[in-house]
Amino acid sequence: MSKKVGIIINEGEANAVVMSKTAEEALKEYGIELIKAPVTNTSEVKQAAESLVGKVDAFYITLDNIVVSGVDAVIQTAKANKLPFFSSDRDTVEKGAFATVGFKYFDHGYQVGQMAVDVLKNGKNPADMKITIPDKLDLILNAKAAADYGIEVTDAMKQEVKDPDNNIIE
Repeated sequence: MSKKVGIIINEGEANAVVMSKTAEEALKEYGIELIKAPVTNTSEVKQAAESLVGKVDAFYITLDNIVVSGVDAVIQTAKANKLPFFSSDRDTVEKGAFATVGFKYFDHGYQVGQMAVDVLKNGKNPADMKITIPDKLDLILNAKAAADYGIEVTDAMKQEVKDPDNNIIE
């Protein structure tokens, strides 16, 4: 039986569409299907999450402003139905999602600040600078929320976290 991940998404938000396509391609490599539940405003998030219950094995959300604003409804629905909930950002994991591969916004801001120094102080042309992703990407687990989703956090999972003191929430 194939596995399915449900995504609540505002398809009017370009970054959410790009991230969902990336997720869809990555999941497909593992034989996992991405099922979309579209929303156009925050008040639709709960209904969209509930519409996926019984059709999917887990929930996922991107950095989608409308969905993140209504994330409490996703957390409640996921917990009530023991459906693991994965997100694209650390803040949502801290709030109650199970896991992400992400970064601390402070670290990301620091990295961008270093780029600004290269431009303003060292005279680098921004057009000549390479496009980068945050340096400190890590698996972030909410071990406290895991039980709510019926997930047992194993030692093997914890070993995947590079900075367990900061990125395992207990």
